[in-house]
Amino acid sequence: MNWIAKSATDFNYAQCKQTRDFAKANKQAFRAHNLIWPSLTADHRCPSFVDHMNREQITKFMYSYINKTVRAIGTYPIAWDVLNEYIDDKPNVMYKTSSWSKIPDFAC
Repeated sequence: MNWIAKSATDFNYAQCKQTRDFAKANKQAFRAHNLIWPSLTADHRCPSFVDHMNREQITKFMYSYINKTVRAIGTYPIAWDVLNEYIDDKPNVMYKTSSWSKIPDFAC
């Protein structure tokens, strides 16, 4: 997402399409990984503008991003990984807390 979403409304799929097209041209399986990554690490796999969104804004962005991304990449992927690394590694904690946590039950 960090490479694709330049803003809440500006998405650039050039790298994704290049990778998909390479796989397709070489008859390779292509798995689309991933749409949402609630990472809290320093590499920030999610664009920083998401951190400043309220629940309504992040919900609208999430739906828009997923819909546009799936449509842009098309039907060639054999699978889509929608949510990545949401389970927390800490004992007695089920899910990671992130900006996406503003959306109740977003992973359901």
